[in-house]
Amino acid sequence: MIEGVIFEPTPVFFVVIGLVTGVVLGWVIGFFDSNNRSAKKIEVAEARAERALSEAEQKIASMQASEGVHGMDDPGLLRLTHKDNAPHLEMDGKVLSVKSVSPEQKKRLIELLTYIRP
Repeated sequence: MIEGVIFEPTPVFFVVIGLVTGVVLGWVIGFFDSNNRSAKKIEVAEARAERALSEAEQKIASMQASEGVHGMDDPGLLRLTHKDNAPHLEMDGKVLSVKSVSPEQKKRLIELLTYIRP
């Protein structure tokens, strides 16, 4: 064993220990301060996102409400559908029966077909 070795700290030793302690303490304080600031920023961003979401939902609701009022003003000029294995023709919002088409309806149908023909 080694006898007679006595550790006598010098002032440089205390300065180094003080610097290391200061760096560690500064890191801990900075860590908690950074977490605190980020939490505040996250709360503000979430509140802003919720406000934007509610405003968007209100705009969508108002657009759908106005669309519901003005949506069915134009029933369409000519619509041909296939229901129950039979063709159904709607002209100016009215269903035409194949068996009983008036001369005015025939004339209007011809006008519409010539209008959409290229």
